[in-house]
Amino acid sequence: MNYYRGRSLSLLGLRAIEVFIECAQSRRLPFIQIIGASNAAANEQRERVMAALESTGFKLPGRRLTLRYTPDMHGFPLENFDCAIALAILGSAKAFPTEKFGPIHAIGSLSLNGNLSFSANGSVNSGAFRAWLEENPGATVFVPWEISAALGANAKGGGFRDLTSILAHLRRGETHGPRRFDGLDFGAEVADQAEPVALDVSAAEYRLALISAAGGHHLLVVDGEEEQGDRLSRAVRALLPRPQESGGRMGSAEPAPLRMVSEAQAGRLFRFDRKHGSWGELSFSHGGVLHLKGFRHESPALIPLWEAMREGVLRYTQGGLSIAHAAELITVAETAPCECGGSVRRKSACVCRPAMKERRLRAVASAPFDLRCFSKAEGARSVVIKVPNIAEIRGQMMNRQGKINGKLTLSESLRVKAWSWEATEWLRVGDRKLGTAEALARVALTISDLRKGKEVSRED
Repeated sequence: MNYYRGRSLSLLGLRAIEVFIECAQSRRLPFIQIIGASNAAANEQRERVMAALESTGFKLPGRRLTLRYTPDMHGFPLENFDCAIALAILGSAKAFPTEKFGPIHAIGSLSLNGNLSFSANGSVNSGAFRAWLEENPGATVFVPWEISAALGANAKGGGFRDLTSILAHLRRGETHGPRRFDGLDFGAEVADQAEPVALDVSAAEYRLALISAAGGHHLLVVDGEEEQGDRLSRAVRALLPRPQESGGRMGSAEPAPLRMVSEAQAGRLFRFDRKHGSWGELSFSHGGVLHLKGFRHESPALIPLWEAMREGVLRYTQGGLSIAHAAELITVAETAPCECGGSVRRKSACVCRPAMKERRLRAVASAPFDLRCFSKAEGARSVVIKVPNIAEIRGQMMNRQGKINGKLTLSESLRVKAWSWEATEWLRVGDRKLGTAEALARVALTISDLRKGKEVSRED
């Protein structure tokens, strides 16, 4: 039995994972069977690959070809696995000297005439691909020509325009192929608003946004004016360092992403997005701000988000696969102080009994937010913000403790920097009254960092 195992890459969460594609030939009636993927998608892929192989002049063997995805790819887009499927078939038929090569990874969608392209409805994006290349520097990867700049100068493999040129390259036994060097990125990027030069915020709102952006603290707006949450989320996003300043892999000059989701749309937070090949709004918010407009803390759809905020870890699961990575986003949420919501909407007076309000406030207090804005904002006015060097402040936090202040535990916050006696007493009083010593300590530490203090004082 002729056998070959090809490889490709897919996206799980925000990381690229390796996908194995096995091909085995057997003496049975000629047919191509693809298992490990949904029937409709596999049937379409089979027809594309068969037509592309025939266009290269390769004659399909008169045997049964069984191909298998590992891990299971049910629910995943298959377009960018076409090239890997074709190479698995060619390898099993000994169409090129497989013994001269190590594992070969292939990414790209095939047209019926054998042309190779990258599908935006595909399996991996540029950031995840480059991160994977850094972790696997010796890998051999064949990609479409238009995205081959992502390979860099040292990676094995290359960029090709069609399946025929890949097959010719393999038959020559070459390890390094052609590629572009123009820095072109690939993958569908989310359109975003331009970075504002001025913000309609009050002094108090600016202070909250500054602390949130510097320390990575989640911010909750309770009983705010309409659009106050919008102003704060945009202010936090404007203050965040650009991805390239904060060590982003893609080197993008775009501002930090901003995503706005209402409670009715909360299901999108963890839903797999076939168009972009990623997991919902949380993926699009990574490195930026997620703004939740008007929600109930007890909403079941938000329970995974609360867990991610408390633990600092996002967990994605699909098709039996699971992956976890750091939750690098800031959540700015707005909610009503009572169950009727009248005082937020300003359309009707609050009709809740005092006991109901108290129960509601206790529930809000238990939400995993370090910063809370309870009072009605002062009249907002358009001010041009002189942004402090938050990238430098966040970098100092990372060098000092390995993570930003918003991810610290109470004991870690107390060890990072000296605390004055007055500050420690204030922390104890705040814990007795509010029960949120951990959040208070993290915020005080960030304020101390912003003023470049050597210790945390009572003023912080």
